[in-house]
Amino acid sequence: MMYQFSTRYRVFERLGSGGEGEVWKGEDLRLKRTVAIKFLPPNLASDREAQERMQVEAQMAASLSHPNIATVYELGEADDQLYIVMECVQGETLKSRIERGPLDLEESLEIAIEVCEALKAAHARGLLHCDIKSSNVMVATEGLVKVLDFGLACFKSLSEVHVTQDAFGTHANRAPQGSNESVGGSIGTVIAGTVTYMSPEQVRGEALDGRTDIFSLGVVLYELLTARQPFEGERRADVLRAILNEEPLPLSYFRSDVPLELESIVRRTLAKERTGRYAKVEELLSDLSALLGRLKDNGTIAGMFASAERSDSATQAVDSPSTARLTAPSMLELAWRYRRWVRVACVFAASIMVWEILRPHGTGWVKAAGLAATAFLCALYYAALRHRASRSLPAFSGGAAFRGLLPFQEADRGRFYGRESDTPALFEMIRQNDFRFGVLFGESGCGKTSLLRAGLVPRLWDEGYVPVYCRSYKDPLLAAMEECRKRSHIPVVEGEPPVDYLRRVTGELGATLVIICDQFEEFFVSHKSIEDRESFVSFMAQCLDDEDLPVKFLASMRSDFSIL
Repeated sequence: MMYQFSTRYRVFERLGSGGEGEVWKGEDLRLKRTVAIKFLPPNLASDREAQERMQVEAQMAASLSHPNIATVYELGEADDQLYIVMECVQGETLKSRIERGPLDLEESLEIAIEVCEALKAAHARGLLHCDIKSSNVMVATEGLVKVLDFGLACFKSLSEVHVTQDAFGTHANRAPQGSNESVGGSIGTVIAGTVTYMSPEQVRGEALDGRTDIFSLGVVLYELLTARQPFEGERRADVLRAILNEEPLPLSYFRSDVPLELESIVRRTLAKERTGRYAKVEELLSDLSALLGRLKDNGTIAGMFASAERSDSATQAVDSPSTARLTAPSMLELAWRYRRWVRVACVFAASIMVWEILRPHGTGWVKAAGLAATAFLCALYYAALRHRASRSLPAFSGGAAFRGLLPFQEADRGRFYGRESDTPALFEMIRQNDFRFGVLFGESGCGKTSLLRAGLVPRLWDEGYVPVYCRSYKDPLLAAMEECRKRSHIPVVEGEPPVDYLRRVTGELGATLVIICDQFEEFFVSHKSIEDRESFVSFMAQCLDDEDLPVKFLASMRSDFSIL
């Protein structure tokens, strides 16, 4: 389909559409260049508020000039139809790229760094993007990353931006100058963000700042590395609840090459409270760039180790004329590959030097000096190689982040060692008929979560129990019921009391439920008064008082909370 809608432009291919617009590939007839042209959808073409939003989008995007942001060329109108003419980026969206699987570490970091650069430019102009997601980031054919669609962008000042919620979604409004109130201002009401990328403050309807974009970028980075989103659910409400209350699975749950530093960066971007995130995108950019630099530096060392350990048969295969041409190894790589011979040369030179000096009537002091220098240089070079390798390799050795610093997950049961006696002892306690409620105490960081998730939970499954693992205490009763629904695949009937629901679940499954409340001290931190704790405490009391209800509770707590 091709048609000319003005004296200057014609369109010939639809690129995509959404609730706020349709984007077409077109041609600028005057400048003879390919462009992307955005129109309002037919149902909003005559809507004044939608037209105002489109004008604001064009103005905001046009105010930004940066290589990582798609350029806006013109805002025009033809045949009573408003349109924006933009740079047409030839390439692939991250969403499409992620559908083929996770990206490697360096490529993921490079993309995230370029998105940071775009956000840095936007934030410097006082603009928030408010809709960073994989479908709004494109990798151009020449490799440059472009951030698209500033249609939901808003001003950064907290006095100008506020978010309100209704039953259908989250909306952003801009207050008029001189006002601190949230009103349906000149921009009108627009859907502010895609649910799975929303920050907790967007979900809660709070004022926004640059840390909202940082959270959304953290979701994208998690996607790049795992090919899945950190917060998922069958329903919209499930996703929103996960964003507010649940921690995503560690990156190392999905892949074995994630350094601990990257785990830390991603977790910081996805912190529930803004104070736990990077204060500015420049700080995130600095950490990502430093990590990428270390990964690239480590590539040379890792390559040297791989070369040194390569078998003779593999070496012959590489040297075969039928294989692809290889880059000649550097002197450093050669030195490390033949490090044993460097050692031998050092010892040999030193031995001859000693012999030349000590042998009777020796006159070869010049030769001895040369040999001494050779031995010294060989030893010094070998020591430098050892130091560089030992300093660079441990953090990026190609394996997963050190598991002792991250809780083990249920899928890690096969490599969860060192607690062989603890898991059976804990299980034996739970399986006793008179056991209904227990508490697992331990110092912070001693491995309680790993013991529960990688040790106890798989054992309970094996023995016919249904474990319900909970670690969300903003609304612990709701979290426990939701986790029970996920584990049992039995839906909750509207208005059904929680205890009745558990009775129905245990009856249909014919199994005992074990509700595991991990890090239960968070419950007391989130609910400081007796009144706040009443609903969940009453729920547990009802379960425990009903001797015919096959439900058991196990809570884990830090030892310093034992007085509670």
